[in-house]
Amino acid sequence: MSFFTKVFSFFMSLLLSLLGTTGLTVHQKAKALRVTAYIIADNTAMMEKIDESHLDVLTDIILIGSLAGFDTAGNVNLSGDFGDIIAAARAKIGDRPVRLHLNLLGPWATANGTFEENMFALGEVHREAFGSGVLEENIRNVLDKYKLDGVFFDYEFPVAQTHKDAFSAFLVSLDEVLSDEYILGAAQSSWCARLSRKAIRALDMVEVMCYDIWDEYHVHSSFEMTRAVMKGMLKLGYKRSQLDMGIPFYARPTTEEAYWYDYKEYYDKMDENGYATDPATGLTASFNTPQVVYDKTDWAIKTGFGGVMIWHYACDVPADNNASLFNAAAKAKADLSGRSF
Repeated sequence: MSFFTKVFSFFMSLLLSLLGTTGLTVHQKAKALRVTAYIIADNTAMMEKIDESHLDVLTDIILIGSLAGFDTAGNVNLSGDFGDIIAAARAKIGDRPVRLHLNLLGPWATANGTFEENMFALGEVHREAFGSGVLEENIRNVLDKYKLDGVFFDYEFPVAQTHKDAFSAFLVSLDEVLSDEYILGAAQSSWCARLSRKAIRALDMVEVMCYDIWDEYHVHSSFEMTRAVMKGMLKLGYKRSQLDMGIPFYARPTTEEAYWYDYKEYYDKMDENGYATDPATGLTASFNTPQVVYDKTDWAIKTGFGGVMIWHYACDVPADNNASLFNAAAKAKADLSGRSF
């Protein structure tokens, strides 16, 4: 990556943060679009097996898994090979201008009851952690030590207002500790994203989970459902420039049962509408096709959202395969930015 390209990328990111996307042309929006992917990195071996062929498409990587978490006392607990995982991720990235972030998973709890009761129990232990008074500095210390670019939270269960209030207050406090030196982000969807105005402003990036949802025809993560979720986030007060529109590189059954199918395992078995049959269960899985990924990315750019987010990186076929979903997103970005792909 040339020095000019790096400077240009930094300039576009700065322009986006200052102006949002409303003052940019479509070409500028396309060039500034973030392409963020979650990478599951429970151990060093998982990170070392990652296919490098799509890394040129990315602007941001969020590492998620058992490599790091926090507890009710506000401690940040790292796996024994955490340093090796970070080193392996950096070796994969090389000199590409890709930012590396850490997702922190929180303490687990279960009420052994209904879904709502279990969600409430999770909210309670997180509320305790967020109120510890030390979690903010402990997070800052990890980011400092390992020279990471930011921290993210996968927080889908603030079902009670007390839980939303605790998470909101924590985000505001953490933002003050991190200042402008680090990116603060969270994965959310419109059903659980009703935070305080101050907390919303504290977030730099919001990874919107536009998946595990079905339309009236039982299509998983359809274009129309995605549009509805993104519009819901805007109604809650989030800015377009904050939001990364989530795109699943996996399928769910049309019956909405608890099965998940990687695109790379079924891409050559799908029909033109993205349906494939699981031979083990007989269930019909609903995938986003390359055309759907292209159309979603195209819409995200034209609508002025800050980026697109992929869950998750390892689900795609290699870049030399014409069926690659990453290639579809990259082509939409290239087409609108006036570049060749």
